[in-house]
Amino acid sequence: AFSIPVNVGDLTNYQSRVVYTEVKDEIRDFNAFRGQKNVPLVSVEVEAWIVEPEKASAKLSNRFMFTFALPSGTPCRRVLPSNMEEARKMAMRHDLEKTL
Repeated sequence: AFSIPVNVGDLTNYQSRVVYTEVKDEIRDFNAFRGQKNVPLVSVEVEAWIVEPEKASAKLSNRFMFTFALPSGTPCRRVLPSNMEEARKMAMRHDLEKTL
């Protein structure tokens, strides 16, 4: 659910960042990757902002989390947090994905 609704005609801006990457020994929950070994996962956070240029302001409307699985053996850079907030987000997302 969106915390602030986006109306038809609203100007939106999206900001994304890779929260973390990880290579899984085995994937159980992604059907296309089930049974494959060494599958890189990329966790991405996207924020949707409603922009009001006439007021020079923006309001956060929603935050999405996506996890992408790459083909087995695809090179994937390790992502490290640059501050405590990023470390917190990384830890929270990593805990949620332990079930994959």
